[in-house]
Amino acid sequence: MKDCITKDFKLYGANEKINKDRPESRIRRYVAQQSEVQDTLMSVYHLSPEVAEHLSHFYGYRAYQVAEIAKKENDQSLHPILPYLQVFVMNTLFDYLIWFCVVYVLE
Repeated sequence: MKDCITKDFKLYGANEKINKDRPESRIRRYVAQQSEVQDTLMSVYHLSPEVAEHLSHFYGYRAYQVAEIAKKENDQSLHPILPYLQVFVMNTLFDYLIWFCVVYVLE
């Protein structure tokens, strides 16, 4: 049986900046990092707490890249009561395109 070649792969946007030397558990480090990202998104990019929480949870440190695009494009909400921006749709389609190319084109 072959060894798993993807065992140690990090997904794009993985939270690689978590300080692994700290004595706290992995989940505590993750929660602290997510809180840091949320605070930055709210203070620097002036996003609502709901949008900042969504971005930090689903995008990790990539949230800054998505927020920067939203800022440049003067992005709008997809729905008044949901924490989704139009840029999320484009970012998801771009990620899917990359996945498709890797899986089917480069195969």
